[in-house]
Amino acid sequence: MRLSTTLLFILLSRREGAAESGLFALALTFVPLFSQIAYWGMDQILTREVARNRTLAAQYLGNFILIRLTLSVLLFSGMVVFVLAVLKYPPYQAAVVLVAGVTVIFDSVNNLCQALYAAFEVIRYQALTKFLVGGLQIAVGGLVLLKGGGALALAIVVTIANCIALVVNSLIVYRRFPHPIWRIQWQAWIPQLRGMFPFVLIGVFYTIEYQMDTLILNQLQGPSAVGIYNAATAILYGLLLLPQAYRTAVFPVLSRLYLAHNERFVWVYKKSFKFMLLISLPIALAIGLAAYPLIQLLYTADFNAAAPVLQVLLIVFVVNMINVPSARALIVANLQRMAAPLQGITMTLNIGLNLLLIPRLGVMGASWARVGSAVVYFGVTFMLADSQVVRCRLTSGLWQISLASVGLVVVTLGANALNWWWGFAAIAGLATYVGLLFLARGIASDEQLVLREIWLHQRRRISVLR
Repeated sequence: MRLSTTLLFILLSRREGAAESGLFALALTFVPLFSQIAYWGMDQILTREVARNRTLAAQYLGNFILIRLTLSVLLFSGMVVFVLAVLKYPPYQAAVVLVAGVTVIFDSVNNLCQALYAAFEVIRYQALTKFLVGGLQIAVGGLVLLKGGGALALAIVVTIANCIALVVNSLIVYRRFPHPIWRIQWQAWIPQLRGMFPFVLIGVFYTIEYQMDTLILNQLQGPSAVGIYNAATAILYGLLLLPQAYRTAVFPVLSRLYLAHNERFVWVYKKSFKFMLLISLPIALAIGLAAYPLIQLLYTADFNAAAPVLQVLLIVFVVNMINVPSARALIVANLQRMAAPLQGITMTLNIGLNLLLIPRLGVMGASWARVGSAVVYFGVTFMLADSQVVRCRLTSGLWQISLASVGLVVVTLGANALNWWWGFAAIAGLATYVGLLFLARGIASDEQLVLREIWLHQRRRISVLR
């Protein structure tokens, strides 16, 4: 769904320019801000607990859906008041924001269904749902744009797509999983909901940190600056699907291994960190070196200023990738109470940096603010996981990855100097990276077996989708 929304943003940017696409991005900024409160950490708890004991699935799912629906309706009502009475947006701007805001209600249930799939480790249902609904969203949204629609029309398309996703997820759950028990046991759940509050804080702080730059840019420099900034963040969000997918897949595995096989837990943690770095670094380097022609390919000449912003934001991509194992380890060990204040600190840092840097550097200031808070969060999370949960060294294969990365940069820059097409230059650089990595034996034999299993699993998933 996020990928399809990103593609719609790109299409809207090419057709209507920075101002209209900036308004669409602003509308989508509000949705996660309110959704995270409705989530209340219930998806994390459902995945963790059901992965350990699948007989709890019906009880958790039914109770959590009822609680979430109540919360989401209340929060959407609060969004209406906030947009109309507090921010006092103009009518068209308010309409776009509130139409997109209806997805808070649908997404609250869809998210729980995705958490259930993760708990049972049947990610194919998640992939199937996103593939079908995302494809529909792109097809209908593209048609709407061809007919002259703008940000409001796309907001309607996104909302309808989320409603269809709810129908599809509901059918899958009723056909393939234990039926939810529709009864809220308040005496049992109120203490648990209080215990989930750190998840709420983590989600809200994280979302504010990742959305506040757009709101501050809109207030200080207007929708056009938001459009330029989101031209770069749209690519970043597409890349962030990688850590999100791995986070979903590895969470139930770590949850089981933490209680049963501590040595295996440490092994998965170490290999996860290495794989995240091994994958993210060449992607970031290749895209960073090709940032200008890539922006020109995806957008119009009005968006050239997004290229240096993208180069800076690629640091955030790498940091988010390598942060997945540490962040999951804290939650698996039930130490989310330690992560919540840290997320609050980095959120405050991000807002402060945005207020300080945007008036001086404009859109580039917002990108450096995001890098600063992301690096601080990763550093502290890594130290907490290392001292409280894992206690292991992560040095295996790092020099080989560094060597391969240097080779990628040298070959790509050399190809650019020879006036190769930028796509061929990027492919040559990536091929050099892979070749040097294997020549330097940067991937151990046991890791090669894991990669082979992942490849076979992905092939089976693709065959299911077909």
